[in-house]
Amino acid sequence: MTINPGCYTNIRLTGSGSLTLNPGIYYITGDVTSSGSGKFTANGVLLYLQSGEFGLNGSGALNISAMTSGPYAGLSIYMDRSNPSDVSLTGSGTSSFTGTIYAPASDYELTGSGGTLVVDSQIIASTAALTGSGNINLNYTGSNNYNPIVPTPAKIELSQ
Repeated sequence: MTINPGCYTNIRLTGSGSLTLNPGIYYITGDVTSSGSGKFTANGVLLYLQSGEFGLNGSGALNISAMTSGPYAGLSIYMDRSNPSDVSLTGSGTSSFTGTIYAPASDYELTGSGGTLVVDSQIIASTAALTGSGNINLNYTGSNNYNPIVPTPAKIELSQ
C-alpha cells in the first residue's frame, strides 16, 4: 500500500505487507507503528507526531530518510515537545534511518539483531539506549540532518 502526505490519526503496518509513504510532510495525531516482516519505506519525508508513539519494529526492511530541500530538509521525525511517548527503532532485517530525530520529551531506543542497521541521524531525546546483537552502524553526515536556517545577522536582544 502507498499513502500520500497529509493528516493521519495513525499509520500502522502489521504482518508481511508493504507500506510506502510518498515524499512530503505527514501530520500524525496518534501512533506510527510497524511490526512483523513487512517493508516500511518513507523516503523524503517529515513525520510530525503530535501525540502517540513512534515504533518501527520487525524483521522486515525499515527505511526512512528526510526531505533533502526546503525549510525542513534533514528533519525526518519530529515529536511534539509535549509528547513524551517512546521512539523505538528495532530491526532484524537490513534497515536504514537518515535525518534528525527530534523527540525532546521522549525515551529513544535503537535495537538491532540479525541484519545491518544503518543510522545516519542526529538524535535529540530525553534519554537514549542502544542495544542489540546485530550490526549497527552509526554514522553522521551533517548534510543529511537538520540544520535550521538562522537569519543573518543573527541577533539576541533583551527587552524591558
